[in-house]
Amino acid sequence: MSGSRGDLAGIRLDDELKDMDPYFLTVEFSNTGELAMDRPNLADTLSVVGTNGVSGKGVMIVNMALATAPALPEHCRKGNPATVPAGGTAEVCVLVMLAKGQEPATVAYSAEGSDTVVWKVGDGLGGGGGGVLPAGTPAEAAVDDGKGHLVPVKATPRPYAPGIRRI
Repeated sequence: MSGSRGDLAGIRLDDELKDMDPYFLTVEFSNTGELAMDRPNLADTLSVVGTNGVSGKGVMIVNMALATAPALPEHCRKGNPATVPAGGTAEVCVLVMLAKGQEPATVAYSAEGSDTVVWKVGDGLGGGGGGVLPAGTPAEAAVDDGKGHLVPVKATPRPYAPGIRRI
């Protein structure tokens, strides 16, 4: 999940993000419903909170062709999937910037119409307590299918993505 400044080579960041550390959050979504999800907005449902209790700032990379970041996994270059069929899965990767020197403490999934799910990250510094799931534990949630229907999904955060340093 932890990235390096080299992973962002060639990507222009806003001034407020330049002194922050990158983290790549990978979550696998399994469509457990009977409907396909067309144009699901999965990436915007994810957030990371640092050990200082401050939410990270999500970064959307608009044009990966302009970047020279070979360490980014392929699914981190794609964004949201176009569709996830009933019974299908999709991996979504989001780039989150945390204050320099901070480590992630929790990952959260929160979407309209669904309960918020929170997972512990790493050794759990600053995290824990009631309702916080162990890292990598699948959890039931729901996603708007793009047509106003809630589709049940199982979300599972991955501890690291291939090509990205482990924490």
